[in-house]
Amino acid sequence: MINAIAELGKFYLSQNPSMGLLEMVLDDAWDKGKNMHLLTVVFTPVGEPADTTEKWLPKEWAFKNVEYFELGQQHKMQLLYKKGAPNGADFTPTTKIVDLEKKTFDKKIIRWFEQNKENPVLSQSEQKMITGLFEEIKINREKIIQQTLEKINIINDSSGQALTIGFEMTPGKIEFLNHFDLFQKFLTEEAVADFKYSKTNKAYSFSADTLCSVCNNRQPEVFGFFTDLKFYNVDKQGMITGGFQYEDAWKNYPVCLDCALNVRNGYDYLRTHFDFLFYGLHYLFIPRVSNPRIYDDIITVLTNYRHQTFKTEHVNLITNDEQELFSYIKDEKASLSFDLFFYEMPQKSVLRILLLVQDVLPSRISQLFKIKKYLDQIVFFRSARNKENERLCFFNFGVLRNFFPNSNMEGNFDKHFLELTNKIFKNKPIDLLFVRQKVMSKIQKRFVNDESFWLDTLKGFMLLLFLNQLKNKEIEMDSAFFQDFQIQTRDEMEMKVRKFFEHFKNFFETPAHQAIFLLGVLSQFLLSIQKQERNATPFRTKLKGLKMTAFDLSVLLPEIIEKLEQYDKNYYRPQEELVSKLLLEAGNYKTWRLPIDEMNFVFVLGMNLSNYFK
Repeated sequence: MINAIAELGKFYLSQNPSMGLLEMVLDDAWDKGKNMHLLTVVFTPVGEPADTTEKWLPKEWAFKNVEYFELGQQHKMQLLYKKGAPNGADFTPTTKIVDLEKKTFDKKIIRWFEQNKENPVLSQSEQKMITGLFEEIKINREKIIQQTLEKINIINDSSGQALTIGFEMTPGKIEFLNHFDLFQKFLTEEAVADFKYSKTNKAYSFSADTLCSVCNNRQPEVFGFFTDLKFYNVDKQGMITGGFQYEDAWKNYPVCLDCALNVRNGYDYLRTHFDFLFYGLHYLFIPRVSNPRIYDDIITVLTNYRHQTFKTEHVNLITNDEQELFSYIKDEKASLSFDLFFYEMPQKSVLRILLLVQDVLPSRISQLFKIKKYLDQIVFFRSARNKENERLCFFNFGVLRNFFPNSNMEGNFDKHFLELTNKIFKNKPIDLLFVRQKVMSKIQKRFVNDESFWLDTLKGFMLLLFLNQLKNKEIEMDSAFFQDFQIQTRDEMEMKVRKFFEHFKNFFETPAHQAIFLLGVLSQFLLSIQKQERNATPFRTKLKGLKMTAFDLSVLLPEIIEKLEQYDKNYYRPQEELVSKLLLEAGNYKTWRLPIDEMNFVFVLGMNLSNYFK
């Protein structure tokens, strides 16, 4: 996976050949528009330059004022911002403002100058310049804070602010940090040093003339503290090879400078272009292209498709992200595969892996869409009876999420949802008994609470059909049968019902399944009559909260017939005769050996599809 991310980083650099090391290591203080305001503490040099042929590095400075600028993405290279430790200074004296007086100014600005006024990466004249600025900042601390707060109060909006240092080298013109090479040199050298030195553990970890674990080439130098991918770190000794020594961390995961920067750029590219939603979760779509000659073309097409203005209709998708790539790559025949990296970020600096689905092929996605097309055409899911163009439900992973939600009311089933998602993408065996149990659990709760369970039953049927169909290489479909399903006459009733069972033979495997389904149909007929006659449904108590045993079901038919006769509305003798035949074929209920959840789901499905069996 990391190699694939590094390849994306190479692609990004090929599209931006002018990008140098400095731009690669910088963060953006603008932060996609979250910070719209820039407060600049302006200093003027004291004295005159001794030699005008070189860039002047004054030793003494005078604080002038705090200037306001509207912050934008164009300031990235000028401000040289790179985030540091949460409780320490950033890499340069540019920072985001969080409680200016108590936190930001002292911890981020003053501390930076204090720590770096004698930094060995700087020359003697550069150290003197930093020292001069530091002394002037300390003397004018209260004045700087006061002027900055006055500017912030005038702004008075919800967007954030950044704080930096500016220099008025000539009257009326303010330069930012990039004006002096020392800040750029300090930043790039410190960034590389960050790969080999851990400030947290106060240890160095690097090696020379060693294989890089990303590019697999022997490199002059590799580092041990490259942890830009936030799910990997060496902060704990248990994560380090070689006797738990921090200096041996490079043995764990040696990375050369080029690969470190490629991974950093590739990860940023993923977050910008291939970050998708998945029913309350996030995933990164990580493309892999086995043919390097077409790599750039494929990544360009995928990126453009992701950001196209026209979005695919939701009915044609298998997730709830209208920009998903699955609907596009299902027909891709090139040397493409991909990983799906599901994650969460409880904190900005922490990336938690939820699931990694590796090496998925477009042919697998094509198979999922074929099953989706098959399910979406089935009349029971397509539209309500006698109501054209009223789509009830179509297949996507939301059907699965319906029974494995993450909500305050129903609980958190993310783990099961992701496990099943992984098995679906990777074509691994799925425990249908477990899925059916979850489906029935939701339906039973709705039934007991006298809530509508009709749509949940249809979605459960769709989900179980989908999971069954995953095992079949070829999808058989009688399009005429699925366009409509009506029983026109009593004479054709048995033939059409048996044809229905034949089309869903994986679902109605035995005469017992078929009999139970029709018992559900008849029970709903009776409940509808009771509701019409008495505005009540006392027969519901016979259904025992949809937890009936085989015995309960086997004795249900005479009770239904008796009640229908009492209301003088027994219009369903052909169905009753067919149930009787099927019960005889099924034999003694003790031999059915069917799970209770399975029997009750087949029963409640009959209840919900009863309108089609009149």
